[in-house]
Amino acid sequence: MASISPVHPRRILCPNFNDDEVKVLRSLCELLQKYLKHPWKVVSHGEADLLLVNLDAGWSPQQAPAVPVVGCALRPRTHPPGTIHRPLRAAELLAVLSEFVSTTDPATSARTSRTPAAVHVEDRYVLLGWPLDFERWPPSWRRVLAALSRSSASMDEIAQCTGLTPVDVGRCIAMLDRHGLVERQRIAAPPATRTKGRWQGLSQRVGQLLGFAR
Repeated sequence: MASISPVHPRRILCPNFNDDEVKVLRSLCELLQKYLKHPWKVVSHGEADLLLVNLDAGWSPQQAPAVPVVGCALRPRTHPPGTIHRPLRAAELLAVLSEFVSTTDPATSARTSRTPAAVHVEDRYVLLGWPLDFERWPPSWRRVLAALSRSSASMDEIAQCTGLTPVDVGRCIAMLDRHGLVERQRIAAPPATRTKGRWQGLSQRVGQLLGFAR
């Protein structure tokens, strides 16, 4: 009679969650366990299969993570596609764990996806204040100041919302940096393979199925 190999839980690591957020995540994992094909557990250190990152707090990894990263934020729409809400919502977390593709298990990856989602680290800029002599700056740069006044943003996001070229945006950022008016944050961006609409649709369907309020 062939022996049955034990199923080892997949591991979630939250490098910049506070203690209360970790407790909530553990409770949600226990709540959702019966709806998942594979068990999950939250670990405080060591190796992990999935990283959950608080994008509002900023995160500067020494190198690009080797496992999938999902960002959490109070306002997910101001961050790259794939970002989920913070505090965590059961429906969104269930969607993330249900669609998880392991990058450390070749067999699982081959069955579920030929090209696992890439994880990359991007620079986001936080405006610390407007220059006192901003009226002397090129008028187009005021659009950059206005964009950064709303929320942090990457160079590409600033260019898209202002209509300026990346070169012009870079010059403005460089000038702000010389004046000590901008802060750069290096964060791990969530995979951009899913559109916001798909995330919302999936989490809504899961929420309706399980009766979770959004």
